[in-house]
Amino acid sequence: MRKKHILFGVLDWGLGHASRSRVLLQILQEQNYVLTIASSGQALDYLQSHFPEADFLALSNYSISYAAKARNWKWNLLSQSQDLYKQHQADQQILKSYLQKNKVDILISDNRPSIYSPELPSIYITHQLQLPKGTGSRLGTFIHQRYYTKFDQIWVPDTQQQTKITGELTEVKKWRDKIHFIGMLSTYEKTQETKKIDFTAILSGPEPQRTLLEQKLTQLFSKIDGKHTIVRGTNQGSSAQASKNTSIINLASANDIQQILNSSKLVICRSGYSSIMDLISVQQKALLIPTPGQPEQEYLAKYFSSMGYFNTCSQSEISLSLIYEAFKSEQVIPQAENVDSNQIKTLLARFF
Repeated sequence: MRKKHILFGVLDWGLGHASRSRVLLQILQEQNYVLTIASSGQALDYLQSHFPEADFLALSNYSISYAAKARNWKWNLLSQSQDLYKQHQADQQILKSYLQKNKVDILISDNRPSIYSPELPSIYITHQLQLPKGTGSRLGTFIHQRYYTKFDQIWVPDTQQQTKITGELTEVKKWRDKIHFIGMLSTYEKTQETKKIDFTAILSGPEPQRTLLEQKLTQLFSKIDGKHTIVRGTNQGSSAQASKNTSIINLASANDIQQILNSSKLVICRSGYSSIMDLISVQQKALLIPTPGQPEQEYLAKYFSSMGYFNTCSQSEISLSLIYEAFKSEQVIPQAENVDSNQIKTLLARFF
């Protein structure tokens, strides 16, 4: 009997989508599916390193950048909308050509709407069914919904418990027959490690904001006694000059990140959804710094801070006093179930 073939597309905006997709790809691999992984940039490199036996399809590079000043975010994204549309069209052409030459049974897309075909069962993974209210982003929500509602199933990496991790981002009343909450997607777990690192910064996301935060934290860490670590999240460019008490890592392996998370007294990172899932999975105290100009991250940071789960501050406000405040705070980190492989098996079986 021929094994079923899944083409799995992953968005390349940082490594968050690649990291969480890795969890599902491992489940699919264990369930004996043939996998083709489609992505670009660092996400493609990351997935190739973790799934060397899989086939890969290189897609167009989503080379998005964010404004250096947060107030310019709307204009900045609008100015790139034409390029994003061209990249979407390029992906569609690559996918069409691939499907003409290869037998594929199911398409799965982690936040990459271009990995869709009306002729095949198609699944879309997203934690953002709508943009945060009050951001003036109704148009963005409308456009995103026009893309993802074409898919046969919509998988949300969250649970349906009373206090959802996604908050209002998944509070939509329509399309309930398509939407399935599959649990968190984190590659990490809590282990009993000695807390030998005082402060760890895990950097991610688009430029120039990643570099701007790296420069600020490198300077601040040099003024704090103790042992610190900065994971740059890139091998591009050169790191800022760090003090002797700070270890600099360009790109860390999953095993290294697991150990660093569990060995740190406080983690400073972006409030991206994948990062938050990892923090919850490891039960790690954190200071969240949203990427300026990303309403979703700004919403999530405020949401978790208001619930008493994590501390937060803006990139422009980060200071020694706010780092110490987060370190001394009593954070009550929520519990959430990780993905259930049996549910994934059941959802996929509906297509056969």
